[in-house]
Amino acid sequence: MSWLESVAGIEEYEDVTLDAALVADLEHAATGRVPRPIRFSTPTFKDYASTELKGCAKNSFPSFSITAGACGLNCDHCRAEILKPMLAATSPAMLDQKVRHLIATPGPQGLPALGRFDRRNEIPTSASTPWWRN
Repeated sequence: MSWLESVAGIEEYEDVTLDAALVADLEHAATGRVPRPIRFSTPTFKDYASTELKGCAKNSFPSFSITAGACGLNCDHCRAEILKPMLAATSPAMLDQKVRHLIATPGPQGLPALGRFDRRNEIPTSASTPWWRN
């Protein structure tokens, strides 16, 4: 069964139009490669499940915000709401402490780290502008 046929069988994607040539090119490029499992996550505050995908509990991928709940862009689609339920880790020491605690706790499968954007549409993480000083 081709990749395009596989995707066509997923009810949630029935209205999605895919570029058949692109999918065929990607499928051809993957020929002979050893398949690897793909793991997906959702934000901490969202549970999900579909007919094809097993649900993921809220605590499977606890999310960190390296900038707490603030966002310089405050876009209409989010208004920084996505950052509010995340675990604040506003310094390297705080991030280290919280990650070590979660590693020792059963349940988490991964730990995404996110943060607010500045006016240049970047998350400030460079050595010249440390994120814990913004």
